[in-house]
This record gives sequence, structure tokens and C-alpha cells, in this order.
Amino acid sequence: MSSFVVIGYHTIQDGLVLRWYRDLDAATHHVEALSASRNGVLVGRGVYLHTIPDLVLNLATSAYEALRDGHDEEVLALCTHRKNSLLGGRIEPIEDKGEVSHG
Repeated sequence: MSSFVVIGYHTIQDGLVLRWYRDLDAATHHVEALSASRNGVLVGRGVYLHTIPDLVLNLATSAYEALRDGHDEEVLALCTHRKNSLLGGRIEPIEDKGEVSHG
């Protein structure tokens, strides 16, 4: 999945949302390439669909389908990073996939 950073966010309106960022700098500045929620897959602002690798697009589509069907825990395994606090904080890589917590 190259250098993409994937972070899960729990939201009031859309439930769990997974956001893909091109790299850590983009994640730090909240510039997402695409996101998946129970509503569908949304391409980020100013992002052309043809610039998203097929693997990433397929993962986001699979995440949407799982979230739509209520399998939130299943998609958390796709996360590569997490925020260390709910409101901002540092972005940290997920070392142990058994201890995933998200902002």
C-alpha cells in the first residue's frame, strides 16, 4: 500500500470512518486522499480518482461494505496509525494490531 497512512476516526454523524492519507505529512495536515464510511467511499478534495492505486481503492471499497454491514471491528485491521488523543495529538504507528484505539 506504499506509504499511505490509514487512521480510523469515530464520528457522530457517520460512525467509524477510515481515512487514507498519502503520507504522514498529509495526515498531520488533514489532507486525505479518500475515506470510507458506512455511506460509501469519498475521494478527497482536489484528488483525482486515477491517482489512487487500485489496491487502495479496493481496500476502501471493502471497508465501506464492511462498515455498511456493521462490521466495524473488521476494518480497524486496515489502520496503520492512530492519533494519541481525541482532539489532535501526535500520529503514532500502530505497533501491536491487538491494541487499536482511534480518535
